[in-house]
Amino acid sequence: MLGADTLAKLARRADEDLLGLVCAALGESADGVVAARLERTAAFARAALFEGGTDDLVDEMFGSEWVSGGEYGFAVAEEAEPLSGDPAKWRALAQQRLGEIKELRGTVERLQAEVERLSAAEPVVERGRRGGRLRSLIRHLRSAG
Repeated sequence: MLGADTLAKLARRADEDLLGLVCAALGESADGVVAARLERTAAFARAALFEGGTDDLVDEMFGSEWVSGGEYGFAVAEEAEPLSGDPAKWRALAQQRLGEIKELRGTVERLQAEVERLSAAEPVVERGRRGGRLRSLIRHLRSAG
């Protein structure tokens, strides 16, 4: 599993030396090494123009490096922290706010339609004044947004 800034750290490492490939070792078994790879698209596109193993060509032309996955924030699923804490809290809050924004946009549209409807209506004469409370309401709604 990726840590909060794992990808950013790997990208910075690749950019420091303009590496074409950064491999993060995640584990080793009888079947081989399990790794995550960050590939520079330009490096692999250039290597594809030549005969030979793509990884070898990228290494020759741009360089490649193996790093420890733990050092860059990778964790095994069983050892990873549960999705909680600040990142999860902020994601949940962002989703909540997006829902509120959608609801408020609907309210704004409804109120704008109401203002247009009331603006098109004939003014109500109240207590000898032209417009009265209706004019006050329209003025208030327009100033609110």
